[in-house]
Amino acid sequence: LEGVLFPDTYKVAPNEDCETVIRLMVQNFSRKMNDDRLERCEQIKMPLEEVIILASIVEKEARYDSERPLIASVFLTRIKKTMKLESCATVQYVFGTPKARLTYDDLKIESPYNTYLHTGFPPGPICNPGLASIDAVLTPANTGFLYFALGPDGKHVFSRTLAEHNRTKRRLKRK
Repeated sequence: LEGVLFPDTYKVAPNEDCETVIRLMVQNFSRKMNDDRLERCEQIKMPLEEVIILASIVEKEARYDSERPLIASVFLTRIKKTMKLESCATVQYVFGTPKARLTYDDLKIESPYNTYLHTGFPPGPICNPGLASIDAVLTPANTGFLYFALGPDGKHVFSRTLAEHNRTKRRLKRK
């Protein structure tokens, strides 16, 4: 059910059984994926399942709502160019419990969720994305960005070329 347990505030009795809570979360997901959002999936020719998978990656990568459409734009552009997504969040998912810092060896771990090794979408969502991430995938920013790196302030720095991205990473490493 990962991906369709909608993150929200729910009023439930303290002794409520798990099935009822799960049903509430899935029903809420269905309500949130209204006709406008489903129509947008059709307009961008992206199945809902792929929208949710990508939104889950955006959810884990973004720390600020303002960056979600930019991050979605990077991933959608990479998909169009048949590039690997290369998302650290998907590698973290492989571990179950996220590591404080990924190593280059971690990026070589064989898993269908490792988007450093495999082109395209992982087999399923890596979390339950909120509306901000879903909407970012449905209406991404219009950018030429192909890369992003996390800065020390928790904000991302976006780049159009690999050379620019590598310069950014070197500069951020010095900080």
